[in-house]
Amino acid sequence: MLPQGTRDEPFSLADISFFLSRRWRILLSAPLITASLTAVYLMTASPSFVSSTQLLISPHMANGESSRALAEDTFIEGEIEIARSSDVLSAAASRLNLTHDPQFTQKSSLRDKVRSALASLLPTPEGRDAAPSPSGGVPLDVVIGKLRTLTWVRRIGRSMVVEISATADTPQRAAEIADMLARSYISKNIEMKSRAAQQYSDWLQQLVDEQQGGLTRAANDLAAFRANPKGQYRLAELESQAQARRTLFESTLTAFTEAKQRVSSPVSDATIVSPATPPLSKSSPRSALLLAFSLLSGAGIGLIWATIRDSADRRISRRTQIADVAATPVLARLPIYPSIPAPVSMRTPADPGDGLRISRLPQMQALSPLLFNLRRKRKTAIGVAGADTGVGASTIARELALLSASAGARTLLVDTVGGKDSLSRLLNHDGSKGLGKALSSATPLDQLTVELTPNLHFLPCGARDSVAPALRLAARTTELTVAKMKSEFDTVVFDLSSTALTADAAAIGPELDTILLVAAEGRTTIDQLSKAASDLRLVGTDVAGTILNKTAGG
Repeated sequence: MLPQGTRDEPFSLADISFFLSRRWRILLSAPLITASLTAVYLMTASPSFVSSTQLLISPHMANGESSRALAEDTFIEGEIEIARSSDVLSAAASRLNLTHDPQFTQKSSLRDKVRSALASLLPTPEGRDAAPSPSGGVPLDVVIGKLRTLTWVRRIGRSMVVEISATADTPQRAAEIADMLARSYISKNIEMKSRAAQQYSDWLQQLVDEQQGGLTRAANDLAAFRANPKGQYRLAELESQAQARRTLFESTLTAFTEAKQRVSSPVSDATIVSPATPPLSKSSPRSALLLAFSLLSGAGIGLIWATIRDSADRRISRRTQIADVAATPVLARLPIYPSIPAPVSMRTPADPGDGLRISRLPQMQALSPLLFNLRRKRKTAIGVAGADTGVGASTIARELALLSASAGARTLLVDTVGGKDSLSRLLNHDGSKGLGKALSSATPLDQLTVELTPNLHFLPCGARDSVAPALRLAARTTELTVAKMKSEFDTVVFDLSSTALTADAAAIGPELDTILLVAAEGRTTIDQLSKAASDLRLVGTDVAGTILNKTAGG
């Protein structure tokens, strides 16, 4: 009926505003819930602190630049594994008495917590002891396993510096554990070097004894030959052998002496560069980071949930839904309007000068092009029906009639609905006139209508019987027909019941020139509108299109 223009943009500002207005509770509640849960976690979670100590590893490597780098890397990796070994962890745990530390004795895994909670709810069987107190200690291997998860050793870049870090529930404890791990590693390194030196010394001891015996035999052979010389060449050979054994014995003895010194005073390959100090702040949980993450996560969850709800919501939110699904053009979009003010007085035959003062709704001026276009197409018998209840169909019918009358057309507004929320009740009709009486008698139509303005007459619903007035009018069994109304008035506007409540619109629709469907944005579902349009077309009714009422953007 009217030019539709281009399709709505997929994400226009009006769509976003409408989406936010409908889903703001979800969008706000999701971040608040996640932030609240995070706050509860932060208040109940035990803080942890991380402290680190640094060691300088000085390997004794032979000269040779081609293989030195590879040898150093291999050596450092080996030392790191030694620092993480069970012997080092066991020594540190024993020296710090971690088997009685609550941090290492209390059950902290989720499975253990659930098991403990369930066990606390069940009665303890008689003769069965309760769970041992942490003061009784736990096995050392359990402490070592937990200590391994709370400590880590890493190499800093490509340097010869190794960092040992530990986490604990207090800053002082974290520093103690890190320092004790460093000292335990140095002790282990010294022990390994001392053991290796002892083994080397024992081997050198055997070698010295063997070489000393060989040197003694060589000296005895030389002395015996000098006592009874038999040849000059033999003497030189014996002297050379004795000298060689003496030199070998002296070098072996020197190495043996050095090995003994390393056994008695071994030196570690590692030196503490920077001892561990208690940290000034906790490492976890990071309150600000967790709160920010929870807010972002909550916003994302809220947006996803709101989008799912909005996608599953069949209520009309955009005009493209009407054109695509209901296959009806959008004739006008009307904003949300206030309640209709009641008229002040009614004109009666005894007082012809007292007119009815009716307040107009400026928002309804958008219906003017629609009304004029219908007049050009000679569609003067117009029905207005809501696809759902409470969508403002009666108000739109009233405003169409007022616009037609103000344009100079002699207009009749017919109320076929009746009831407490109808135009008859709104316009203070007392029931002495109306459509019901017009259908049951031969009284002229002008005597049963109420003149609202010089060009606007109103035919109330009047008294209703078992058959709805619209059905009786559609049956053509009465003297009053739609054709007769059209012959006496330029424009006839029918206020019809909602298609979701009655079949009045489908019954009288073929008698009318056209019907305007009314839907409320954010209330009427696209399924209701599609069914209403389909049912009306099925009986041969001309459906001009849809008036989208109560829109957010007008």
